[in-house]
Amino acid sequence: MSVRTAPKEPREQSLGYLRTAELGQYSYYGGLLLTDVAGVPKTFHYAEPVTPTRIQQIIYGYSLERYCRVDIVASALIAQVPEPPALFVVSDGFLLHAEKHTDRPVIALSASNESPFSEIGQYQHVNEREILLQATPAGGPLRVTMTHKHRKLDQVVPILCEMGQVISPLEPLERVALALEEIGGELKATLGRAA
Repeated sequence: MSVRTAPKEPREQSLGYLRTAELGQYSYYGGLLLTDVAGVPKTFHYAEPVTPTRIQQIIYGYSLERYCRVDIVASALIAQVPEPPALFVVSDGFLLHAEKHTDRPVIALSASNESPFSEIGQYQHVNEREILLQATPAGGPLRVTMTHKHRKLDQVVPILCEMGQVISPLEPLERVALALEEIGGELKATLGRAA
């Protein structure tokens, strides 16, 4: 596998960090944090829990989770953003399917155990949907996964590298996870009081 270096084009763009969570069995909600390339929050939106009926659970079968997380929760969150970010970063490969609800790139980010590359912007193809990208000056490369064969890679890499100069591009995803935990706790408390 060869290692390539991406062009260094700084951009003043925003990023959208999207996660979904399960409140209870078959009940899904989510959050979308928009940040600038320094990781500073611009806005945060969350979607109320969606709980399909028993008939919907039967009809959708194994595709129920995808339908709820992608076609209801993620699509609603993406629709709430009046000016779409340069790219959407999702927490897992499952949410890559949210790409059908936007014309912006959607990528899944995760840490890797690989040794660091020599400079920021270097990347290595892992397979036709995945690269390892050195986006930060310290630590190993990030695993970047897309739905298609490196579609829009020339847009994604410079933005992640610009952000990586300030903070890890993974860090805002953790903030969304923590926010969803808080929201989930409040929702469960509200449901407990109503019962």
